Amino acid sequence: MNRNTMLAFKIDAENPQGKVQEVPIPSPLPGEALIKVLRAGVCNTDLEIQRGYMGFSGILGHEFVGIVESVNSVDGQEQIWVGKRVCGDINLACNDCCVCSLKTDRSRNHCPTRTVLGILNKDGTMSEYLTLPVCNLHEVPATVTDEEAIFTEPLAAACRIIEQDLINSVTDRVAILGDGKLGLMIAEVVGREYLKACSENPKVSPPQPVLIGKHTQKMDLVQESGIKQLSLSECKASDHSLKKELSQSFDVVIDATGSPAGLSLSSSLCRPMGTIVLKSTCASGEMFNAAPFVIDELKVVGSRCGPFPKALELLSLDENNDENMKPLRVGKYVTKCFQLSDAEEALKFAAEKSTMKVQIVCSR
Repeated sequence: MNRNTMLAFKIDAENPQGKVQEVPIPSPLPGEALIKVLRAGVCNTDLEIQRGYMGFSGILGHEFVGIVESVNSVDGQEQIWVGKRVCGDINLACNDCCVCSLKTDRSRNHCPTRTVLGILNKDGTMSEYLTLPVCNLHEVPATVTDEEAIFTEPLAAACRIIEQDLINSVTDRVAILGDGKLGLMIAEVVGREYLKACSENPKVSPPQPVLIGKHTQKMDLVQESGIKQLSLSECKASDHSLKKELSQSFDVVIDATGSPAGLSLSSSLCRPMGTIVLKSTCASGEMFNAAPFVIDELKVVGSRCGPFPKALELLSLDENNDENMKPLRVGKYVTKCFQLSDAEEALKFAAEKSTMKVQIVCSR
């Protein structure tokens, strides 16, 4: 291999499931950085893309930590990024439309002509190098390891629910469905918001959020977050229907199941005029019954990419932090690391039910 090429896990017409290939090292456009990828993470969205979600063709992956090697600078000031360890927002906005001019979270997530790292018309992170606009970059604090930094993007997605102001931690009864990687990240965030609310409001008793899942060993990972755990089997009556005491008992239900059936269960758990938050992307679908949503006047809210600064702040917390929150130790979620040359095996392993987080070491 010469200096003009690199290894990458790429999906194309000949390899719809993806294959490790030798491809040209990308050249950064004006305002973009060339980043040497240290590690990439495997997300459920990557597995859905292998099944056809978004019809994506290109280098897979959107979670990464890397070192800025060079910048195609527009004004010279961007050169300060060279040598910094970074992660990055996955949405690449045009920065020229009416949505981008708002300079809000809508601009960050919803530019109508955006590309999305490893998901929509932009090569992703499962490679030795990638390019990303300098305005998308966030420096990783020295106290956060490469292993931990990979969790910035999924943790930011969990923080998005708080950013959207969908939960009143003092009054709302909250249920989180799904004990997969994203569900547990949401539990870590929502649980800490609950503990913070308890600390700041000693005269009241905020309702404890509930995580509903199928795997006790996975749910045990969030024991210190402030979340109550409930097995899905405990939620069902002898006839497999939802137990009466749980039916319509939550103000906010967050669906992170990654399953089309999750929406149906969410509607059963949510009280009339309550809120269902959808965090799952799923390539498959099923028949949709709109009746309970109309009859109970349920609000359904999508929730996608979130604030990287808040996620990095959480990852940086120590025991004596000013936020009055428990430190978040995400290393416990890493099941296995693979070399980039073994990316095909890494994705197969990530699809196994018992697997939590898989990381790919990309630098050589």
